[in-house]
Amino acid sequence: MNKSVSYLYARCHLLKTTPILKELSAHLKDCLTFRYTVPLSLFDQLRARRELFLVNSIRYKLAKAELVLRPTDKSGVFHIGSASDYERKAIAYRTKTAAYVELLFNPLDEIYIKVKRTLDSLQSKKRITAKQHDKMMPDREKVHLAYMYFIPKAHKVRTL
Repeated sequence: MNKSVSYLYARCHLLKTTPILKELSAHLKDCLTFRYTVPLSLFDQLRARRELFLVNSIRYKLAKAELVLRPTDKSGVFHIGSASDYERKAIAYRTKTAAYVELLFNPLDEIYIKVKRTLDSLQSKKRITAKQHDKMMPDREKVHLAYMYFIPKAHKVRTL
């Protein structure tokens, strides 16, 4: 159920299945879409198609040659390297530092639930305030596990 139907249902006390409610919601959506979206000019449409074709062509060529495209660290340019080189460097780094472990599953949901339970428990025991609870609560859409990636440093000599 979209927001307009929910709002009208709550304010007007109409049944959710009322045809006029569905019609009004659809009309409101059409009006807002028409009002706040501007159609692209023919020139912009053609340009967008050309750029999409170019991007897809680059993706295809990179995949076919087993290459990886990465942004560089400071120079704002891109680095193209072989996928096998990246994998070899990753294995060497993991064995040298023992800093990363390859996971067989994603434990992020489990960790998020534990953090939420702990914060809820602390708040219910009056150890933290509601404001502190809200400030410490992680946003599920924004949190992610740390991961290893290599960003080539193009400003350094002999970066391949």
